[in-house]
Amino acid sequence: MYARPVDPAAAAFLGESVEIPCRVHGGDGDLVEVDCPLGRLRVLSSALFDGLGTGATDDRTLVLRPEQLAIVDDGTPATVCATSFFGHDGLVRLRVVDGTPLLVRLEGRDIPPVGSAVHVLAITGAAEAGGRVRAAPPLFAERTRSSA
Repeated sequence: MYARPVDPAAAAFLGESVEIPCRVHGGDGDLVEVDCPLGRLRVLSSALFDGLGTGATDDRTLVLRPEQLAIVDDGTPATVCATSFFGHDGLVRLRVVDGTPLLVRLEGRDIPPVGSAVHVLAITGAAEAGGRVRAAPPLFAERTRSSA
């Protein structure tokens, strides 16, 4: 249920979640290519839900967990709006240039100051972030080359 919620409300009930508007660009089987504020991504179709009221049939909501996003050296520019420190880890609230809010879970020692300019990236099942390999629930497949 945590890694593959039945809808965005269930995802939020079971823990922190991030809802990102996206547009389906194509797909083959369980993998779907979407355009979103983080670029073009290939995601599992189970991570997509009906759109945010736009009426377009290819508009969807991509639901992620904060641990599926990472602050990296090269990614989508964002600004740190708020942080919550829990000691061992923390949550960082970001806003990308188009205004989309994001939530990233980081180790406590890696939390940037509010107001910092950072870069964010959606990560796969295991990706390098800050010099360490972090595991994430398997909703993502890969970032496509065309969005790099």
